[in-house]
Amino acid sequence: MKILILLLMLLTQTEALAQTSLKLAVNADSSVSEVGSKVLIEIFKKTDIIISSEKRPAARATLEARAGLLDGEVARNVNYADAFPELIRVDPPYYAFQTSAFLKSGSHIIITKPQDLLSYKLGMVRGINTSAELVRGAPRSPKQTRLIN
Repeated sequence: MKILILLLMLLTQTEALAQTSLKLAVNADSSVSEVGSKVLIEIFKKTDIIISSEKRPAARATLEARAGLLDGEVARNVNYADAFPELIRVDPPYYAFQTSAFLKSGSHIIITKPQDLLSYKLGMVRGINTSAELVRGAPRSPKQTRLIN
């Protein structure tokens, strides 16, 4: 009987010591993703789940997460799961950000509709889905938009 009790104690102690670990991709070119990763790691320190993050270019992170080489990704936009249904969005979000455009003061530029942008040169960071979504459907000319790696 003592052996059975010791065996049960050993099994329950081993189970209590077991930890889950998750390996998540962080977009190598996104400070938002980097900050999100640090916040997530701190949040999960209060659980038995250990989070580690690995920097990847955005497209490679998606490929590896979809292939099961990574457990997921950090800081993707809310519509990301629509494009990749095999990846599950975790709700509620633990932080949020807004994208804004900035102009040099004194530039006297007034933008009220997408067509107003046609006479200006714009830049967009490649691999940031939020940027692509913001300009999707907007009129553009080949000389207008410059992709930045």
